[in-house]
Amino acid sequence: MYHRLVQKLEALATAPHLTNANVSSKLYKFYFDPPPCFIAKLSPELLSEIFILRCQGNLSNASVIASVCTRWRDVVIAESRLWVSRISVDVDDLGELCAVSYIHSPSMLLSTALRRWETIKLDFCFVTNDVHGKALAMSLFSTLLQHRSRWRSVYLCVSPLSHVIIPWCYKRDFCSLESFTIDIPGCQEPVHYEWMYDLLSKIGHAPSLASLNAPIFPYNLSHRRILPSNAFSQLTHFEAQQCDLSSFVELILSAARTSLVSCSVTSFAFSVPFFQAAFLLPKLEALTLPFPGSNSFYYDRVFSSLLVPELKELTLCGHFCRNGGEMELIRRLIKKSGCQVKKLQLAPMTVTDLEFARSILVGIPLITLTDT
Repeated sequence: MYHRLVQKLEALATAPHLTNANVSSKLYKFYFDPPPCFIAKLSPELLSEIFILRCQGNLSNASVIASVCTRWRDVVIAESRLWVSRISVDVDDLGELCAVSYIHSPSMLLSTALRRWETIKLDFCFVTNDVHGKALAMSLFSTLLQHRSRWRSVYLCVSPLSHVIIPWCYKRDFCSLESFTIDIPGCQEPVHYEWMYDLLSKIGHAPSLASLNAPIFPYNLSHRRILPSNAFSQLTHFEAQQCDLSSFVELILSAARTSLVSCSVTSFAFSVPFFQAAFLLPKLEALTLPFPGSNSFYYDRVFSSLLVPELKELTLCGHFCRNGGEMELIRRLIKKSGCQVKKLQLAPMTVTDLEFARSILVGIPLITLTDT
């Protein structure tokens, strides 16, 4: 830019036929109305392809590009392919965008983007923490809730959980929701238990929910008085870091028993569950549970009652105690179910204990230890 300006000035200085007025006019036009760069010559179709490669589904990238000039903004808004992928709603990103744009608040920016996506299902990630302030986080989540009927895949990373509140009257509006994941950094069970119960009791009404991942699955949540009879009827993947044992039993007795393909529970909070002779899970292929034998008599009874004929991968975490009879319970589970377990992962243990496990479970071709 500066090199070209110097060249122009030198050329004007050596042109004797130009008056001072003509020189001033040409300098003004060159500085304030420079010739377009080569990018300005690109067609809207080519710009669209470039923008798609750079910012498909990313609210931050699309908004930055749209703020460059009016022409680029029009191209971004008109290109529908930019708005059909997963979006990220990070409060920090939205704040930075508002600082360099003409939109005064993150909530207004998010609302503008969601109106642009009014014809599609929403796959989004919502990230906030206590540093951002409760008012801002709740305002953003309230904006997302206005489009709850379009939610399809949702990932919430929030702390504290009180930042996300769903009114009870909304419970039947999540008709498109297929996947729901919530992560609470530094989650403390007593603090978040009631909030998690309140949140999941509404999400559980989603008729198409296929994947549910939560740090806590509270007591009595799966009970038929809380959720409809067809709750979790489409659920294929369930994961919880801590699950109440009674709620786990209610879950595998619910409509989910015929659809679950993978189930993972790291630890149980114990309450007295309802027992029956067998809990049949006909499609379950991958199962992660705590070690039996060293936790609770009630859990051992539930573990011994599982029937998983299609089970292929079994992972057991927690404390291993050879005197607790864990391996015998595992062997009985596999034998009673008639399944062909191809991979068994055990919590870290000594080499001696691992060899002991292999000697009891001789029919499993691969027995390894988990990382944690």
